[in-house]
Amino acid sequence: MAGRHRTDTDSPKVAGWLIVAVILVIALIAALVAWFALRDSERDARSEAESDCIEGELTLPVAEAFPGAAEELMNAYRDSAPVVRDHCIVPETAPVADAAVFVGVDSPAADAALKAADRSRGTASPQPAGTKAVGLAAREAADPKDTAADQVVYPAGDQTDIAVTAAAKLAGDNAAELLTRDRGEKLADADGSRPVVATEATAPEGTTFTPIEGAELSLAAIPLDAAGAEADEEVTRAAADFTEFAGKQEGAEAETERPDDALYAAAGNGAVAGGERASESADGAAHDTLFLVDTSAAMEPQADHLGAAVGKPAAELASDGHAVALWNYSSPLNPGVTVPYRTNLGFGDGSQVEGVVDALGTGGVPMTRTSVLAALGSVQSQAAQTGKPVGLVVVTTGTAPGDMDDESFRSALKDALGENVELAVVHVGDGETDKVLSENAKATAKADGGRALDEAVARLAGVES
Repeated sequence: MAGRHRTDTDSPKVAGWLIVAVILVIALIAALVAWFALRDSERDARSEAESDCIEGELTLPVAEAFPGAAEELMNAYRDSAPVVRDHCIVPETAPVADAAVFVGVDSPAADAALKAADRSRGTASPQPAGTKAVGLAAREAADPKDTAADQVVYPAGDQTDIAVTAAAKLAGDNAAELLTRDRGEKLADADGSRPVVATEATAPEGTTFTPIEGAELSLAAIPLDAAGAEADEEVTRAAADFTEFAGKQEGAEAETERPDDALYAAAGNGAVAGGERASESADGAAHDTLFLVDTSAAMEPQADHLGAAVGKPAAELASDGHAVALWNYSSPLNPGVTVPYRTNLGFGDGSQVEGVVDALGTGGVPMTRTSVLAALGSVQSQAAQTGKPVGLVVVTTGTAPGDMDDESFRSALKDALGENVELAVVHVGDGETDKVLSENAKATAKADGGRALDEAVARLAGVES
C-alpha cells in the first residue's frame, strides 16, 4: 500500500473574516466596559457631590464697584464647585447693601460706597483679585497718546476709581484740577461724543475702547460685616472662602500703583456702585475745627513744614469767624505722663496755630487711635454748644501697632462720631494707613509732604490752599 505524505498545504486554515469578527467583538466588549466604567464613575462623582452638598445650595451675594469687576472671579469660583460646610456655594451679583463681599479697588471710593450703604468691612483682610485695564472710549477710536488730557471726560461722579486712575496717567500734575472739574460727570450718562475713561466692560455702547498704557485698576475682594445684610453665619463663611479663593488665583497678586489719595479727595470720593450717591466729603465745607497733629518720630521729615501746612488753613478759618483748636500727640515721652495727646489750644483764635506747631518737637510713636477718640470728645462738646457741625482734621503718619485693636477701635469710633462731627484724615508719608480710621472718615487724603501736604490739609479743612 502506498504511504500518505503530509505537506504544508494540508494544514487547516482560519478564515480571515473570522479573525476580523473576533477583533470587532473584543473591541466592542472593551468599549462597553469603558462606557459602563465611565457611567459608574460619573454616577459616583454625582453621588459624591450630592453627598457633599447635603445642605443644598447657598447663594453668596457679591457687590461690584463697577460692572464686570467681579465677573471673571465669580465664574472661576463657580467652576471650582465650592462646598462650604455641606453647602454648594453659588455666587451672584447683589447691591452693596445686601452683599457679603465687595469687589473693587481698595480705596477711599470703596469706603464711600460702603458708608453710603451703611456697611462696613469685615474682620478678614481683603485679598487681591486681579486687575482691569482702563482706557478711552469714544465713537471714533481715540489714541490716549494723541488726546489732550483736558478733552477727556473723567466720570468722578459714579466711577471714581476709573477716573482717578486715568487722570493720574493722562494729566500728571493737572489731574486734581480735572477731577474736581468732573465731579458731577457720570459714566452712565456718557454717549461717546467725547472720549470718556472706562474699562472695556463699562465702555458706552457704540464706542471703541483703547487702553491707556500703564493704567490698571488693582482689584481686591473685601469681606463685609453682616450688619444690614440678609446674611447669616454660613454666608459669612462662604464669603471668607470666596475671598481666600481670590487671593490664590494666578495673577491675583499683580501689583499696580494706586494714585495718591489726594486725587480721590479732589474727585470728592465719588458715588457708590449701583448709582447710590455717597455722602458728601468734608472737602469744601468750613466749620469750627480741631486740628489733631501727629508729632511722633515718623513726622520728623515734615517738621520744618508742618507748622505752615496746618497754620495757614487754621488762620483762614479764624479769619472767616470759625473757632479753631489744636492738639498734638505721640507716645508719652516724659516721666509721669500717661496719655499720648496734648491740648495745645482750645477752641478760639486759630492765628496762633502755626507758631505753636513750629515750637513742637517730634519723638515716640503715633498713638493715633487713642488720641482720635479723645479729640472727638472735645469736638462733640463744641458741636453741642454751638449746634453746628465741627470738623476734626487728623494729620497722621499712621498708627502704632500696640495702640488699640481694630475691633475695639471700630466700635469706639462709631460711638464717638456724632451727627455734627466731620472727621477728615490726611495721611503723611509712606507708612501704612489706618484703614479703620479712613473708612470712618468723611474725607481722606494722602501726601508725601511739601505743597501736596499744604493742599491736602487746606482742602479737608474746607479752605483754599
